[in-house]
Order: sequence, then structure tokens, then C-alpha cells
Amino acid sequence: MKIITGNLVDIKGRETFPAKVYIENGRIVDIEKTTENYTTFLIPGFIDSHIHIESSLLIPEHFAAEAIKHGVLGVVADPHEISNVMGVDGINFMIRNGKKHPFNFWFGAPSCVPSTPLESSGADLNVEVIKSLLKRNDIYFLGEMMNYPGVIHKNKSVMAKISAAKENNKRIDGHAPGLCHEDLAIYASSGISTDHECTTIEEAQEKISLGMKVLIREGSAARNFDTLHPLFLSNPEMIMFCSDDMPASTLLEGYLHKSITKAISLGYNIYDVLRASSNNVCEHYNLPLGQLQINDSADFIIVENLKTLRIKASYIKGEKVYDINMIESTQKGAEIDELNRFDCLPILESDLSVIATNKRIKVIECYCGDLSTKQLLINQLQENWELISDIGEDVLKIVAMNRYCEKELSVGFIKGIGIKKGAMATSISHDNHNIVAVGTNDQDITNAINTLIANKGGMVVVDKTKKTELKLEIGGLMTNKSAREVSDLQITIKEEVKRLG
Repeated sequence: MKIITGNLVDIKGRETFPAKVYIENGRIVDIEKTTENYTTFLIPGFIDSHIHIESSLLIPEHFAAEAIKHGVLGVVADPHEISNVMGVDGINFMIRNGKKHPFNFWFGAPSCVPSTPLESSGADLNVEVIKSLLKRNDIYFLGEMMNYPGVIHKNKSVMAKISAAKENNKRIDGHAPGLCHEDLAIYASSGISTDHECTTIEEAQEKISLGMKVLIREGSAARNFDTLHPLFLSNPEMIMFCSDDMPASTLLEGYLHKSITKAISLGYNIYDVLRASSNNVCEHYNLPLGQLQINDSADFIIVENLKTLRIKASYIKGEKVYDINMIESTQKGAEIDELNRFDCLPILESDLSVIATNKRIKVIECYCGDLSTKQLLINQLQENWELISDIGEDVLKIVAMNRYCEKELSVGFIKGIGIKKGAMATSISHDNHNIVAVGTNDQDITNAINTLIANKGGMVVVDKTKKTELKLEIGGLMTNKSAREVSDLQITIKEEVKRLG
């Protein structure tokens, strides 16, 4: 029998007391209150209530190796991205690889693959596929229902997926930015029970009033903590923490730990904050992660204090999976199955040619820090009757290329990128993950795209003969490299983009 001592933080009982925790066969068999003066605290492990692991560019086992250092012992993971590339094979890969680490991965069945009928994805998870997935014991929920118009207008296939989740007693995640009033009421009444897209406190409160859990998100593309943290006063039982999309660099910098300690520093009740970081998620999804109760799985973290929550150790099923004093070893590349889909051929510069047919053309306008775009009508620069990038006006050529089959390229123009030379390309393009490239000249754009095709995915920045690349050999979304290696490469890529202007 194993005995762990410390000041136990009981979220359910809302009390903290010195205790001896008795562990046998991975479970807590007894908790004995003592009168000892312990300097450390035992608290339930954190859970990310909504994440796409693929956004970290890491395979699950390498993701887990970093997450446990920050007190995160489990994630509710929607494998939406890899599913758009590889379908069920992608989901099975994530589950299989996740089992190589004691970390808790609770994967769902992505509800919208492809996300719209306009997408050219590598797979189609139709109603029959979703029904089959939701019957599995290793699938815990129906992934975020982005097709809220389909819910509101009772689309047959959308409602069939929702019904399948209900029949299998699986939760249904939401995705409904800005939805309100009658439309929101219809959406929530369908059984959709969460939302991570709230941008105002009023939106969050309306969703909560309809029984939906609101996820406080601090991700790479969108953050709402500063807007939503007052919910700790009004509705602590209805909120959770999540990251949604998160690069490897953010994982290394602290992950959920940063949001949780930020809430504590603002003066919110420690039990309410820890409740949102663990207990609320467990209860909502019926997850088996222990909450420091007798008969629970022995899953917890040991911290120095209840302000900074500095992690000293992490335990899963009674086994220490991380210790602050451990000598960190370099993560080695795992033995993984080949998993990718690139069925396109290299291109020629001539494929990017756009003949001028009108004086004015439509241009996409994008903005720093904003996911929305606008349409402009402008007179575009021409050369020998061809439309070309106008660096002075920051109107650059942008290319979308189907990587799943041979199809004609889509070539347009975009304003707001800002580079003055070279080109960049990526195979990460939500939600279809086809190739997208933007650049100042056709030669560099062609080089960037052909490099991605040769690498079968990733990111690349090209400036004449100089090339900086991050290969993502797994589905064009992830790599077998460690979190530190990926983070360093991402930083290098960013620096190269900045060097381009």
C-alpha cells in the first residue's frame, strides 16, 4: 500500500485538511485526517475541457509528456483536424498513440467532417460512420456541432448525429459564436450542452440560462478569459477551462496552469476555480478521473501552495508520472504508423498565372488578431496582361491547392499579410487542411508549395534560395518531434516570416 501525505483540498466538501491518502491498486482506499503540519497541498489534476491536440503539432504521447508537468492529467479531445484528413483511421491513430502514455485522453466523434459542403476534405464522416463511432467505449462525446444552421433548420443528417449521441448517452459539444435568442434556444434544446465561443458576458449568461456549460478559452487564435472570468462569481458550477487550439510553445509556457492561477490571483474562491479546472468537467462528461475521494482513481497533483500552484509532482492511478526533481530526458521519436494523404503533383510557375479580364478585381482583406475578413474591389497591378502581387499596396497572391486529388489551383489576392519579399505555405488550413500559400512572386510561391508536397505537409518560408521548413509528416498536421523541437522550429518560422516584412 502506498501512502501520500499533504494538505488535501476537497473540492466537493469545500475544505482543506492535513491528510494521509492510502492508495492500493491505483485507487484511493482511505483518507485519514491528521494533525500534522504539511507544507504541500494535494489537489485534483486539471482537465482541458476542449482541445484539438493536432493544433500543438504533436502526437498525443509527446503532448502528454509536457501536459503532466503543468498539472494537466487529462483532455477532452476532439480529433476534428486529423479526421478531415484521414477519417476514422485518423481517430484510431490518436487513440492508439495516446495509449502509449498513462495520461487520460477522452476522444470524441467529430460531428462536422467536412465542416461544410463547400469543403474539399480527405474524408466524410457521414451519419452511419458517426453512429458506429458513438457506440464505441473509447469515444466519449459528439464533437463540436459547428453546423448550427443545420441544427436550427433541423437538417436531417445533423439531427441524426445528435440523436445517435443521445441514444448512446454521450454528451454533445457546441460551437455557436454569437448565436442568441430564439435560434440559441432551438440550438440548446436539441441537447447541445457546451460552448467555447462566447465573446461577451451577456452571450455566456444567456447560454448558461439555457443549461449550456460555458468554456473559458485561452487558445492560440481566440482568448476569452478577460471577458468571462466574472462567471466565477455568478455561475461557478457552469464553467470549465479549455484551450481549443494551442501551439507547442504555449504548452511549454504553462498551458491551463496560467489561466487557473490567473483566476486565483484575481481573488476568486479557490474551490470554485479548482472546480472549473477538474470537477465540473468530470461530472459533465462522466469521466473517471479521480477527485481525491475514497474509491476514486488515485489521480492528483502535489503543489507548493494554493496561490502559484507550483507543481511538485503529478500522479495518475497512484503512479508518479512527473516529479519536479526528475532529470528531464529528451523525448525520442516514437514508432508510429505511416499516416498521411497527399495525392497531388508538384506545380509549375505557369500554373499560378492569372490573366487580367477586368480592371477591378475582388481581394480578400484580413486583419491582425482577427479571424474575420472583408472583400475589397481594387485595380490590381498588371504585367503583360497578367495580374501580379502589388507589394507597395500589400496586395499579394494567395493560392489554395487541393492535396487530396488533382484539381485546378485556386488563385486570388489578399491584403493585410504584409510581407515584402518571398512566400510562405502551410498544410494547416482549417478545416480541410489543403495547401494554402501566399507570396510576393510566383517563383517563391511555387517553391514553397512544391516543398510542402515533397515533405507531405508542414510549414515553409521561402526567400529565393533560402528555405526554412517544419515538416509535419503525420497527416500534414503533426510531427514525431518533441514539444521543445517543435516549439523551436515554430519560433524560427515566425522569425523568418518577420524577416520577410
